[in-house]
Amino acid sequence: MSRFSGLRRVDHGPEQSVNLRRILDEDLGAPTIGVTQHIKIVKFPNEICDQLSIDYGSTGLRIDAVGNGYGGVANFFHRILVPSSDYTLDMTQDINVRID
Repeated sequence: MSRFSGLRRVDHGPEQSVNLRRILDEDLGAPTIGVTQHIKIVKFPNEICDQLSIDYGSTGLRIDAVGNGYGGVANFFHRILVPSSDYTLDMTQDINVRID
C-alpha cells in the first residue's frame, strides 16, 4: 500500500475543481508546508513541441515544483513546461502554514 493510496477513494467528479494541496491536507492528513521550485530554460524535445503545437527547437521554461510536508517529506511533484510567449507568468504563491 502506498503512502497516498487513499487518493483513489477521494470522490471528485470531472466537473469539480480539485485542489491537490487541500486533498492532501484535509483528506489524507499530509499538509503542504512549503514548495520548492527549480526553473530552467530548456530546448523542448520534438515530442513536446508537437504536443504544444510549437516549432521544433523551441525553447521555454521548465518548472519543477516539489511540495514538502513535515520532516521535508515530498508530497507532490509537478513539471510545468512554458513555451515562450508575450504573456507574464505570475509565480506568486499563497501557502498557509499549519502549525499543530
